[in-house]
Amino acid sequence: PSPRPQPQIRTAAMRLRRGALPCRGWQALAAAAAVGAWLGEILALVPVASPQLDRPSLQLQRCIFPDVLDKEAWDLKRDGLTFLRLPLPDASAIALQAGEDIAEVGTNWRSIKNGDESKGRRQSYLRMRWTTAPMSVATATILDSAEMAVKEELMAAGRATPCMRLHDCVAIADFSPGLARQELHRDIRREAVHCRTHGVLVPLSHGVRLHAVAGSHAPRSNLRGSFSPQEVSIINVEPGWALLWDGMLVHAGDGAAAGTREGRPNRVRLHGYAEPEDEARLFDDEGDRSVVETP
Repeated sequence: PSPRPQPQIRTAAMRLRRGALPCRGWQALAAAAAVGAWLGEILALVPVASPQLDRPSLQLQRCIFPDVLDKEAWDLKRDGLTFLRLPLPDASAIALQAGEDIAEVGTNWRSIKNGDESKGRRQSYLRMRWTTAPMSVATATILDSAEMAVKEELMAAGRATPCMRLHDCVAIADFSPGLARQELHRDIRREAVHCRTHGVLVPLSHGVRLHAVAGSHAPRSNLRGSFSPQEVSIINVEPGWALLWDGMLVHAGDGAAAGTREGRPNRVRLHGYAEPEDEARLFDDEGDRSVVETP
């Protein structure tokens, strides 16, 4: 079968899922039949019991509704990542304003500190453990909002304490149209099984994405070290949202997007680490760089 249904079938499927498809005689019936036929083709390929596909309904939903279900389908415990809506009115507009502010006045862009030596992807310090850089009201608002959302999520999951906060917050931007995708890695060392660090990505512009291997954060006592390209999902994150992931999750930063301008900050986003104040993690810790991506 086709990897994705035709646009009209996808539209009908989304509306059927939401209960929003009105009864319009043969058109509604034809759309429903087309969706059913396409699902039948896919289901015929899904084994009744498969250790690789223990949640076929979720996998099918992600295939059929990739844009609609991105946010609600991911679970922090199961997949190692989840979406958080920033608790702000008009969060998207504030985030985009913060991105414009940083692109306009940001200085001292440098190679990111965790082992990626590419000059096409750079960072500018915002709030570090020992100092906070001058920033616009919009940027500070987004930073505080993201910290609030992350702390609430992790407290509810039993993964945080009241002293948890966002450390090492930086703005990251692309500076070269030839920038390749980052290598797969973990933010914390594989042997740091008790580490409570989580990564946070907050878009300050459109088109921000993360490449991630769902479920690669567990079990911590027996983490995998090699993954195929087919296991890597591309996660689209929109302004007004934050993406939170377990520090053991295998992931990679995106390559340059179409239209990237040479030598200018493109696709600005905020990146930080949520962790307890008292947890000792080296500032220059490169995490786990031993992950192998097989052909």
